[in-house]
Amino acid sequence: MVTAGVYLLIRLSPIFAITPITLTIISIIGGLTAFFAASSGLVQNDVKRVIAYSTSSQLGFIQLTYYFIQLTYYFIHLIIYSFPN
Repeated sequence: MVTAGVYLLIRLSPIFAITPITLTIISIIGGLTAFFAASSGLVQNDVKRVIAYSTSSQLGFIQLTYYFIQLTYYFIHLIIYSFPN
């Protein structure tokens, strides 16, 4: 369920391809999410919270790569991340 938003980005990629500014905005939000979640996860004492922030950080990295690489690699990264969970 956590990766549903990232999967939605893949499904809506033809719409986002029309306006390249949306790709930039998605990547900026993903980068900020990854940075905030990783820095918040560093100061947590509870293991459950560390894993939650790690998950948010990884999803932020996936969104950050949305702008830079092809959608095939983006989807593979999503599947590789989601498979063990």
